[in-house]
Amino acid sequence: MSIIKIRFLQKYFTFFDLQLKLRPTEKEVLGLEYWNDLLFVRLLSILLPLSFLIVVPSILMCFNLQMYFLGEIDLLAFSTVLIISISKAINLQTKKWIFIAVAYVLSVSLLFIMKSTGPALIYMLGITLITTLILNSKCGYYSVILNFLILMFYVLNYRFGNPALQNLYNILLIPRLVVHANFLFINIFSVYAIWLLVNLFLIHI
Repeated sequence: MSIIKIRFLQKYFTFFDLQLKLRPTEKEVLGLEYWNDLLFVRLLSILLPLSFLIVVPSILMCFNLQMYFLGEIDLLAFSTVLIISISKAINLQTKKWIFIAVAYVLSVSLLFIMKSTGPALIYMLGITLITTLILNSKCGYYSVILNFLILMFYVLNYRFGNPALQNLYNILLIPRLVVHANFLFINIFSVYAIWLLVNLFLIHI
């Protein structure tokens, strides 16, 4: 039984590895692009079964709590992961951008539905880190800027766009801005740390 499981896992991971544009036997294997692509396909191979285990109870909970929109977003996110994982018609670079876009849709939905006390900030930080790792540090900094714009829109929308919450936000606005500023600092520091690590790695290979 264990041999069957091992063979199944080997075939499973091989299916994802075949999506790589470069092969480990080619000279370009030492290039950063290969490692970016390898990390992404390995991420998909782990994320696909995990997202399946998470999405079912998540959707049931959302519909039970009548949070239908969030349940639909969860289903959209899982469907996207499934499609980009098994599709051979979509090139790898396009898959990366689709993955990042849907991850942002999920994060923004969580931010506006569950507020900043929910998991949205963690998701956004994760997106920035993943963007840096599977693309490059320049895209990582663009992700930081996008995070900043999303948070500013979120704060302004709930500070001025909802009169019922104005008193609440008069009290919590400054602490909230401090939290968001620290969140953005961690974003920038993480992107820089990854960029520095990658460059040191490239120097010594």
